[in-house]
Amino acid sequence: MHLELPVTKNQKKVVFKEVTLPEGKGNLHAFLKTERLAKGPLFVDVERID
Repeated sequence: MHLELPVTKNQKKVVFKEVTLPEGKGNLHAFLKTERLAKGPLFVDVERID
């Protein structure tokens, strides 16, 4: 699964809503792409909402 949202300059938070993940183990890779470079975010919070 690949998700993306636009980010504006100085934006501090990005929220993906109503994402359904498949059951089981997996990996999370988060990055911000600026021009041609990809950089990792400082923090990633993942919450399960039932």
